[in-house]
Amino acid sequence: MEPSFIIPLPAVPAKRPYPYEDEDRPEREHRPVDYEQTNNTPPTNIITSAPSDTFPSDSDTDEEDVRLYDTAGVSVGELLPRCCPWPLQTPNVVSVEIPETTLVFPESRYEGFVPPAHVVSERTAVDALRRKIQEIAAASKSGLRDEEEEEEVDEEEEEEVDDFQEIILEDFAIYSDSGFSALEMRPLQYLNAKQFGHSQYLFDGVLRVGDERYFVNQVPFQELSVGNYGHENDSVDGEVWIRSSRNMGQEVYYRLGRPSKCYSRYFSNFVWIANLAKYFVDYLEECDGKSVRLQDFRRDFFKSTFARYGASPAFIRWFDAYGKEDFGVPVSANIEFLYKEACGVLSVQSARFHPIFREIMTFDEYRPVPPNTQSKGGSDSDDVPMTIVTPYIAHCFGHLPCGSVIWSMDLDPKVEALRKKVADPVSLELTKRAVEGTTRLPPPTPPTVTAGSPAGSLAGSARSAMLDSIKPGDTISLPPDPESLSKWSREVPQGGAHGNDDKWYGLVQSVNLHRGSRTFHIIWYYRPVDTVCGVMKYPIQNELFLSNHCTCSDSAPIYEDDILGVHSVSFWPSPLEQSELICRQTYNMTERRFTTYSESDRFCICNRPKGNPLFTEFTSKYRVGDTVLVRKKKQLEPFELVDIDAVSGKVTLRCLYRRSDFEEHCEPNEVVYTDDFITSLYTTITRKCYVHVATNQKVPAPYNRGGGGDLFFMTHFLDGEQCHSLVLKKRDVPSFNMPPTGEKLLGLDLFCGAGNFGRGLEEGGAVEMRWANDISDKAVHAYMANADPSRVTPFLESIDTFQERAIRGRFDSGIPEIGVVGFISGGSPCPGFSILTNDKTTPRQRKNQSLVTAFASMVDLYRPRYGVLENVVGIVQNHRQKREDVFCQLICALVGMGYQVRMLFLDAWSYGSCQSRSRVFLVFAATGEMLPDVPPPSHSHTPDTKNLGLGILGNGERMAARVFHDAYAFPFRSAAAATADLPDVYDTKTDYCIPFPDHVPSATFTTMIRSQVKCIPHYPPGMNFGRAWKSGALTPSDRALFPAPGSLRTKDGAQGWMRCRPNRLFSTITTTQAITDMKLGPQLHWREERPLTLMEARRAQGFPDEEVLVGGLRDKWRAVGNSVAREVSLALGLAIREAVFGGREGASGSGPKSVPVKVVTTARAMGWTDTLKVPPVYGSPLSLNWKSDGSADKSESPSIDMREGHAANRAAYANETGLTNGNGKDGGPAVVVSDMDLDSPQT
Repeated sequence: MEPSFIIPLPAVPAKRPYPYEDEDRPEREHRPVDYEQTNNTPPTNIITSAPSDTFPSDSDTDEEDVRLYDTAGVSVGELLPRCCPWPLQTPNVVSVEIPETTLVFPESRYEGFVPPAHVVSERTAVDALRRKIQEIAAASKSGLRDEEEEEEVDEEEEEEVDDFQEIILEDFAIYSDSGFSALEMRPLQYLNAKQFGHSQYLFDGVLRVGDERYFVNQVPFQELSVGNYGHENDSVDGEVWIRSSRNMGQEVYYRLGRPSKCYSRYFSNFVWIANLAKYFVDYLEECDGKSVRLQDFRRDFFKSTFARYGASPAFIRWFDAYGKEDFGVPVSANIEFLYKEACGVLSVQSARFHPIFREIMTFDEYRPVPPNTQSKGGSDSDDVPMTIVTPYIAHCFGHLPCGSVIWSMDLDPKVEALRKKVADPVSLELTKRAVEGTTRLPPPTPPTVTAGSPAGSLAGSARSAMLDSIKPGDTISLPPDPESLSKWSREVPQGGAHGNDDKWYGLVQSVNLHRGSRTFHIIWYYRPVDTVCGVMKYPIQNELFLSNHCTCSDSAPIYEDDILGVHSVSFWPSPLEQSELICRQTYNMTERRFTTYSESDRFCICNRPKGNPLFTEFTSKYRVGDTVLVRKKKQLEPFELVDIDAVSGKVTLRCLYRRSDFEEHCEPNEVVYTDDFITSLYTTITRKCYVHVATNQKVPAPYNRGGGGDLFFMTHFLDGEQCHSLVLKKRDVPSFNMPPTGEKLLGLDLFCGAGNFGRGLEEGGAVEMRWANDISDKAVHAYMANADPSRVTPFLESIDTFQERAIRGRFDSGIPEIGVVGFISGGSPCPGFSILTNDKTTPRQRKNQSLVTAFASMVDLYRPRYGVLENVVGIVQNHRQKREDVFCQLICALVGMGYQVRMLFLDAWSYGSCQSRSRVFLVFAATGEMLPDVPPPSHSHTPDTKNLGLGILGNGERMAARVFHDAYAFPFRSAAAATADLPDVYDTKTDYCIPFPDHVPSATFTTMIRSQVKCIPHYPPGMNFGRAWKSGALTPSDRALFPAPGSLRTKDGAQGWMRCRPNRLFSTITTTQAITDMKLGPQLHWREERPLTLMEARRAQGFPDEEVLVGGLRDKWRAVGNSVAREVSLALGLAIREAVFGGREGASGSGPKSVPVKVVTTARAMGWTDTLKVPPVYGSPLSLNWKSDGSADKSESPSIDMREGHAANRAAYANETGLTNGNGKDGGPAVVVSDMDLDSPQT
């Protein structure tokens, strides 16, 4: 009897997302009569459940075995007799996950293998099966034609049968025949491919025609053919053939049927790729006469293909396996196979007509620009080309070791004229004098009177007169404190700026009498050597910086006996002449930043008007309708600011709860709209955040990045304890104040790489990259693969060629004219400063170091309004090498040009990255612009994060140090959390993952390395070879697999063969993947026996899944490792946006108007109104009219409805945050603001 039910057994990988197509499967024995194939996808689990009452009786099962079949109808075993009474009292459902086979070698290569058919040679099998084909053909003809028709058989038809003969190949496995991966199974898409490819594969399998079957092994083949192209066919549908080497020259093909169990995971991926090739070629053919680019596969390809094949179940299954409409990534991952198929179906000429192959395969869509043959070709060592810079930059950096590869080039007169139009004239004149060596102006006459003159002499009389004349606003000089009593070291800077001038300077704030003697309170001037410029060469010899360091709180004032003299100072923007010293900028000693001098800087904060300056600052920064972060224990929570009480200093806040508090599987930065309100003192507000109200299911970037940059989104509102869609419930969509907008800065992206840095800055909203430069063809093509070619123009050559042409005024589409570039960014090559570089003194590394000067030269040439440079922390030198500090020299050069500068030390994980990556950034702004703030960290540190400081200042303090805050908006993002949606790929030997094509390692690893990886324990997390050997987890035979004792890779402290810790961060992603390297850190997966994949590296660096990388896997990994973490670049972009638009008159922002409070400015209260000047703004102008499509303005603040619902929640929430509901007791002191006018708008 036939069984009444079938228990299927998987014969393919458990997590294979797409089945192979094989509807022409041969009939097998034991196929049930009533079996019907309804789904091509074999199930992944064995399911046993309580049978129905029709379960066969004992007598039935005793008489005949109950056979079990898989979904193809193949018998897989017998049902064991029951061992307990039937039916069971309590039905149970048990799911048993069968581990997928992960064999690397074919089953037929193992001892004990039992062939499924008689083993013969290929010749014997083919000869026998060809006779079988002829017999079947003859029998078919005889059954269909009568005797008269047989006599009229067309001779051509007989020849056609003889010409093309098809033999079914099933139960097959395909593997390589040479190299370090010999006998390992390989996917078919790499046959004759450059990447991981071989020109020949071997197969073992069963050749069959009808019921005649033979097993053959080690059969070589070089040809692969895919059929069913054309719009009349909806899928490949099993039309895949190979032709063996023996059959070359004759039309005998092996049609691929069902693969062996061990090879099915390879073949299923290939069938998906073969269908991609079919739809790809059909799309090219459909676009007859139209050139097809990569951008067409972002949306149009799917729309066109779906319109044609959308009704096909085979197409739907194929699409569901990938699940995205953007096919840029899979097309890039399989471009060689797609090109081969396009050439075979269309023609080589037709395929090459389309630019897509030049964009992502041959990389010649953008061609290198030939360098000028007249330029200097090499350095003194003739190993590397010279770095071309402007004369000013050569003057600043020429004394450094990298100065040996720097070559100065004078500006063309027309270029100099263009630069004068956009640069600060004072700063431009100073840099010109620096190059000429005339920056130190002659001292004024009469000369200053110094201390120590005899009291009764003429000089003594002059000194007394000088001391009596000192008044607030004068600049005086003092002798430095003895080194034994001061934390400041006596350091002489390079270049002699104030080197022989052993004086300290101060700006007098007040003059007092103390015991009959005059005393002074001053604001200290800082010399360049006292700032982050350090001992490096500062180009302006007589420049000082007014600091925020005053003596008002010091225990000992400045006595008149200590004064050396009085000096004249020219404050920016006053003319330079007739002054002994100049002061263009202020220096903040705590924030290590330079900013443009303003008149208000001449008064220390101690002398500013009393009252409540904090509240004044608050009301100037926040408006009704802003969304803000308020501390709740150790986490910052989002609220909407709905009211500000200027009298009490209290604010009313709307609670925006996180949706994850009510529902599972929500993004950490999704909030819900509520009608819950609390009141609090304004000081509880930490900073602004932004909430995007998504009216559809798709959340736009950058709000879909997990909260980086303090960005949230909202799709639901809270009603009771349930979250409801704002759109479905047709509730009024709330409107919050959005980031300020305005005309974007046109950007030049230097050392652009794959573009992760530049695109992150663009996502901030203030920059639009228009030009990109890199020396790597793959990097430029990867950059353009994710950019709009009509908007961005790349320059494929070295920055030296770029700069040489710009200096000579040879502007074209790739080289912008001076005056249009408003922003410059770059991450200069880091090997010259990285700790991974063993020898940084080679000519190649000196060249890498000199590229920082090339960046500085571009700033000097274009004079943009804003810019940022990134590099590794090693660019900041320690005390021993502080006189070779390229980074500090860059600060000197930029400040000398008049730029405001801020040094940033940022950790990637503090902005949402799942990677341990710390980098140094230098942000700068032109004179008169607003300098960007430090991006506030949105994510917490890991528990094991330690403090870290960089560099040494003259007072012994660190130039920069890691900052630890008390509360964060989000916890750090672990490696496991960032990759939770990625499917298991086990050993990654299939070299492809359908839903995530980059979920593969960057290199193929040898059998020995795979054996080593299997020896590394999974627990405890973070195990490596050294720990495993010392803990006794390795046996002596395991130890023999690794390098012998004494090897660098196995010595104590080496990091080789280390597994990642899932609940911590990925280690820093570098440009190469080497799991045995002693320095690189964890590179093995924490659970699977494999290295990290490219997709995991992309997640660590913040590359969005849809962005395309080009080239081989090693090229892609290098592009990822060379990039700046996207989360950091986005945070920087948002900070730049606030600086560019936030304080500029005319900048627009959506949302409610300002709170009606009038606040008197500090300058007006002190009577400085007449002396205040509106500083001019310098730098390349804005030249793009762009506005954001943010939320609509809200003309009036929302009404406050203190509902009784959620009273318990509000009370608990207020208790945790220290806030009060309504009129609570924690009111705090009253805040008084002078000149209050509630009917007037805020000034």
